[in-house]
Amino acid sequence: MQRGYKKFFITGFSGAGKSTLLQELTQFPELADFRLLDLDEVIRKNDAKANESLGEFIERVGMERFRSIEKSLLQEFAKTEESLVLALGGGALEKGNQQILGDFKGFFLDTDFETCWKRIEGDSNRPMTKLGKKVLSEVYHERLKSYKAYQKIQSAIEVLDFIREHR
Repeated sequence: MQRGYKKFFITGFSGAGKSTLLQELTQFPELADFRLLDLDEVIRKNDAKANESLGEFIERVGMERFRSIEKSLLQEFAKTEESLVLALGGGALEKGNQQILGDFKGFFLDTDFETCWKRIEGDSNRPMTKLGKKVLSEVYHERLKSYKAYQKIQSAIEVLDFIREHR
């Protein structure tokens, strides 16, 4: 296994629990020198209007503009020398972003579709829910191909253990 990883990302479908897992990682003193960032939250804070949710921002600027901002941020993070853990949005691996993240170690938070759907159904901050369960199930299964390229995890401790072992 490669040693010396400094940059990591967590991927998975919308509602998988990536942001929650990232928050759990803040509790570990071993990661005090890491920046722990939720990519969607970085976009919201940098680009949205005051008090605008991420969903409102996406609806206002459109998905294409959102993905462009997301890609630009990933390019910036790929260049940084900082130790970093990024929680990606559910679709962040689309459109060539996997190449940008080549120096990152990726983790796939494997959460089944039904669990994800229960967590996001009716959430106005997630514009894709308007497409309905059937369409989102198709999106989920299509994205699984990308997600499965990364190390499957179920908990923050699995991420922490890997970082401890491969720093």
